[in-house]
Amino acid sequence: MVELTLSNLEGKKDSLTGNLTFTQSKEYRYGMVIYGIFYCTSMLADDFGQGWFTIPGFIIAIMALIAAYFPYSFAKKAGTAHLKEDEIEIDLDEKATYEHIPDSPVKLDELNEITINIVSSFRWWSSYIIMQFIIDKDGEEKTFGVVIKNRKQEEQYLEVLDSWYKAGYPVKEITGSGFRIFKLNQGKNYEDVQRIKRKYGIEW
Repeated sequence: MVELTLSNLEGKKDSLTGNLTFTQSKEYRYGMVIYGIFYCTSMLADDFGQGWFTIPGFIIAIMALIAAYFPYSFAKKAGTAHLKEDEIEIDLDEKATYEHIPDSPVKLDELNEITINIVSSFRWWSSYIIMQFIIDKDGEEKTFGVVIKNRKQEEQYLEVLDSWYKAGYPVKEITGSGFRIFKLNQGKNYEDVQRIKRKYGIEW
């Protein structure tokens, strides 16, 4: 079992990819606006006799660009999600009501499909991964988000995910750009895909 932060990720879809992506976050939209303003201003500063602003303007623009890729608003806590070998328990914060979040517990053997959309992933010195779960039961979709905040949680999550694949639950992992992956970062080449199909007996 792994206990993760539950986030309120609704079923919003990007018009290009058809999936929820970090580019739909407040941080990305505000960050890119600030980046554009300060980048253009610093480029024109010399023409307006404000050459002193060129370097500070570029620094602010780069900082805004970096911040745009960290969708913290998508990680806002709405409760706790307990991912187990055969079910998902969802504990919402008091007084929180979200129609798009499924009732708890979610029995995995009753689902038509479990789509895990990797919205944002940073895995350098630690792990910070935001995922959207799309649960299909009898043609009705419900969604919720979970946040992995460190390496230990990532390891626990991968153990649970491995048990889901071995049990034959209808799990499908995708990136924000719509590419199929396996256990966060596998299945990116032909050899990987064939090995995964043989070991777990899944369709790709």
